[in-house]
Amino acid sequence: MTSTRCPSFGPSTRVAVVGTGPIGLLVVRTCRARGAKAVLATAVLPHRVEAARTSGATTAWLAADGAVPADHDPVDVVLECAGTSAALDTAIRLVRPNGHIVIVGIPEDDRITFSASAARRKGLTMSHSRRMRASDLRDAARLVQDGHVSLDGLVTHEAGLADTDRAFEIQAARTGIKVVVLAHSYDR
Repeated sequence: MTSTRCPSFGPSTRVAVVGTGPIGLLVVRTCRARGAKAVLATAVLPHRVEAARTSGATTAWLAADGAVPADHDPVDVVLECAGTSAALDTAIRLVRPNGHIVIVGIPEDDRITFSASAARRKGLTMSHSRRMRASDLRDAARLVQDGHVSLDGLVTHEAGLADTDRAFEIQAARTGIKVVVLAHSYDR
């Protein structure tokens, strides 16, 4: 596997995003802004399925246990944004033979596994996304500034410094999308 930028999208490119937390939702929005014809999205939480649709996914579903609809059309590129082995296996099921999977998600314990035989039979290209370069931040800011990617709806909860415990509880319960703690100004 290599580290690479995401493959280019043309008007006929079909893309899937597996995992629609804040990063995955921004990936859905960016894929649409970059010209992907169809963007499928999966989530393990119902409110994130709806958030994926609102973000521009042409199809979104609840992927309990990595389930993929039997009638889905394989996609050209899958961006795995969950950082789990189950998500990577879902990506392998979604992508067409000779397709490309980009691993964006960061595993909790720094390990991820996948069905090697399924990936090998399909002849897949798998790459990692290094998403923390200074140029990435500049490019992302430009997409937002130019109006190509909206940040609307991503922040679902805000808390002040006095309510950080509650903010972390909300984030841990995964009942929202993005929880932000605001450091309000104060007099010295």
